[in-house]
Amino acid sequence: MQKRGRPPGEEKIIQYHIHLRLREKSDADIIEFFETIPSGFLVTRVKNALRAGGIEKVIGISEAVEDDSFADDLQSLTF
Repeated sequence: MQKRGRPPGEEKIIQYHIHLRLREKSDADIIEFFETIPSGFLVTRVKNALRAGGIEKVIGISEAVEDDSFADDLQSLTF
């Protein structure tokens, strides 16, 4: 008898458990996003939303801010 399901992957799995508190009015768009996700698709939809939101740009910005030359570059742009 064959095993059912997807074979186990070879990549190491890293887990993050996130707890959100959302405000009914100011976070209505985020609440709607979560409420419209079909059962079984939560992880996929959240990962896609993070990727579509430009997470690479956020990571790049945080690395640039930590660089000491970033402040020097900003000063050279001021009049």
